[in-house]
Amino acid sequence: MCLKIFPASIGELMRQRQNKRFKEPSQFDAQIELFEREAHEKYDAAIQNMQAVALSDKFHQLLEFRIIPTLGRIGFDEQICRALFKRTAPVWKLIGTVGTDVELLYPIFMKTINEIRQGVLADSEKYSRAQKILDDMDPLSGYALMNKTMHPEKLSEQFDVISLSWIVLPRAYDLLEKNHSRYMLIYTKFLDDETESEFTKILARIMIEFVGNYSLKYIDDFQHKDHMVDALFYGYATMFWQNLRNPPGGLEDGLVFDSYFRLARKIHDRFASSNRDMAKTTEKMGKERKRVFPTYNIFGLAHYRHDDVYRFFVALRHGIPGVESVVRFFGIGGPLLKDKTDGRLPYVAVPLMLSALFRLIKKGYCFETPKTRRSIREFLFRLGSNYHLEHIRMVFSGSEPPEVLRFVGPRVFKMVQDLVTFIQRTTAINKLR
Repeated sequence: MCLKIFPASIGELMRQRQNKRFKEPSQFDAQIELFEREAHEKYDAAIQNMQAVALSDKFHQLLEFRIIPTLGRIGFDEQICRALFKRTAPVWKLIGTVGTDVELLYPIFMKTINEIRQGVLADSEKYSRAQKILDDMDPLSGYALMNKTMHPEKLSEQFDVISLSWIVLPRAYDLLEKNHSRYMLIYTKFLDDETESEFTKILARIMIEFVGNYSLKYIDDFQHKDHMVDALFYGYATMFWQNLRNPPGGLEDGLVFDSYFRLARKIHDRFASSNRDMAKTTEKMGKERKRVFPTYNIFGLAHYRHDDVYRFFVALRHGIPGVESVVRFFGIGGPLLKDKTDGRLPYVAVPLMLSALFRLIKKGYCFETPKTRRSIREFLFRLGSNYHLEHIRMVFSGSEPPEVLRFVGPRVFKMVQDLVTFIQRTTAINKLR
């Protein structure tokens, strides 16, 4: 295999900023921005109907220097976060220190989190070993297991099968108690100190649900609950769109947007099931989420309109889940699909669609985060491996590959090599600057 992809230069890392990210005119991107703007406007309207409360100096400091920065790491919009807490501050009043800079400790709770953390990391290691075995299997055998082991939602499924014991953490609405607000600082401490990405993803999901559930369950009497429901729903919807398009740094492969989607959907189902606008909003969120990560089964990916390749560019911002989804869409479909890719795209259409995607990558590569650039390089390596002649022969062992694939395969492989060379040259030039 002759594909060699060099890492991005360290000098480039300082140039990456969210507000400088490449913007390519796109129907998909414009649609996401429209949905985000609509949700934000409805959130603003709900907030205006709620009463802001005065914050104590102690709580204000905790909010500004502990809570908001940590929540920002997991995709919370700073403006939305600050406004929500200012209107829900009384329900969080148990957060804080005792005396001067002395925080309450909950050793049993912290011990439970540590025990769960060890179990999560052990299960993650087992999954990694299982994934390696899958990668070493021949393609035909791999197809039989692919739906269970490589679906982008696998991460979310893992949360539910790890262990029921972790549900003791106060993020479930029915299990919440009023004094659980004090655990917020423990969550922020664990998240700020965590070095293992697998547990960071779980902590992110817990905190996202914890903030929403607790704010709803223990809202003070002077706030109208309908307004709080609207504010939280549309605030979380806004943050879903933001995190779908641009995941938080360090959690690119954590599918954080799903946590905002789940909480918004729970709010609608539990507190406003007859609200038609909320129903339409959740429907939009689910639809656009599936456009980025199409549903997969043994016969391939569910077929959606594919005229806007920007969604693939967005998917590549989401780490390995995004890489796997895009590679699967363009990848060799095997004997079951005959003349179509795993995404049910006719092989004859692959070069044209890849050309459009590769143009986006060329224009936007150096403006993306270091993690996204690594994802793009990983995508190219896997796609090139997928269309390598030896791999095609393995997939169709015992039979001749379709004639169109014998023509398209070398062409796609060459396109990948050319883009890899372009990225290497761009990286080399940036090193010299």
